[in-house]
Amino acid sequence: MIYFHILKKIYYWSSDEREAAKARVKSLYLLTENEQWKLASDLYFYMEGNGANNNLNDAISCLKLDYKNRNHPHLTKFLDLCNIKQIRMNDLKLADKKSSPAEQFRRKLIEISPFLKKWLKHLSVSSDIISSVDKKIQQENDFVESDSLELFYNQNFVQKTNVYFDSRNKQLYVARPWDSETTFINLPNKLCQLLNIHGFEDKLRFLLKGTIEEIKKHFTNNSIEIPTNNDIIILEPLSSSNVLKQPKPCATTPSDSNKSSPSNKNKETNTSKPEITPETAETPIANSKNQKNNNDTAMSLKQPYPVFPQHPQFTFYGNYVLIKTNAELILEKNKVQEKI
Repeated sequence: MIYFHILKKIYYWSSDEREAAKARVKSLYLLTENEQWKLASDLYFYMEGNGANNNLNDAISCLKLDYKNRNHPHLTKFLDLCNIKQIRMNDLKLADKKSSPAEQFRRKLIEISPFLKKWLKHLSVSSDIISSVDKKIQQENDFVESDSLELFYNQNFVQKTNVYFDSRNKQLYVARPWDSETTFINLPNKLCQLLNIHGFEDKLRFLLKGTIEEIKKHFTNNSIEIPTNNDIIILEPLSSSNVLKQPKPCATTPSDSNKSSPSNKNKETNTSKPEITPETAETPIANSKNQKNNNDTAMSLKQPYPVFPQHPQFTFYGNYVLIKTNAELILEKNKVQEKI
C-alpha cells in the first residue's frame, strides 16, 4: 500500500517536494525479491516482462514490487527518485558458443515475407511498416545460430536464453536448432519487436512453422490476397553487413574457476583455430580465402570474422529459384517440368 500511495502522488509533487524526497531516500532501505533489506541506491529493477525476472534476482538485488506496482505508469519516476538502477535485456552480456550465420532461418524469413506483408496489408497495418519488412530482414539485421546462449550481468550468471537481440550490432541470436519448440517460445515475440509488428506473434509463428501450401490454404479461406512472383523482393546485402562482427568478451565471474564458461572456452579454442565456422552446405567460400581468414583469426581475436554469403541458393514457391551470380541475385524460371 505504501508503494501504491507514493506512485499515485509522485506525479503531482512540486519540484521542492521532489528535492526533499530525494534527500530522505538516501538513507532509505527497501525490501528485495530475496526478502533482504538493501539501501535503495544499491537496488536494481528489471524493466521488461512486467518487471519480473526470477533468474536476475539471484544475480543482483532487485526491488520487490507486486504486479500492480510493477506496471504503474509512474514507476519510472519513483525509480529515478530512489536512484534505483533500471535494467533491460540489452544490459545483460551475452556469452555464445559455436555460433554461425543462421542461413536456413534467414532464408525462411525471406520466403515468408511476401505472405507476411499481404497479411499485414489485409489487417490495415501502416504501409511504412510493411515496406520496411524486406529491408529489416535482408539488410539491416544479421541472424546468428548458436549451440548455447548465456546471459550475465556484472560478471554474474543470470540465465540461459533461446533468443537474444544484440541491438548494438543488430544481430538476432537464436539457439540451435532455430525451429525447435523451445526456441519458438520467445522467437515470434522477438521478431515482432524487430519488425515493429506487435501483436502479430501467433500469425508469425504460423508462417514460420507452416508449409507454403498450408499458408496458401489459410489465406484462401480467410480471403487474404496470395502473393505472386511480382511480390518477391530480393535486396543486395549492405556492404557493411558482417555476421559475427566481434567475438564476445568474457562474461563470467573471475572467482568461478571450476566452471569454464562458453566465452572462456571460445577464448582458449581460438588460439589454435577459430571457433566459428561456416556451414559447408550453405556458405561456399573459396578455399584460399577461407584459409587466410582462419589464419588471421588465429593471429588476433580482434580481427573481424569472415563475411558469409547472405543469399545462398534456395527454392522459393516452386516456380522460381533464387540464385546468386556475380554478386547479383536474380529470379529464374524453373524449367524442370519443361525438360521432363
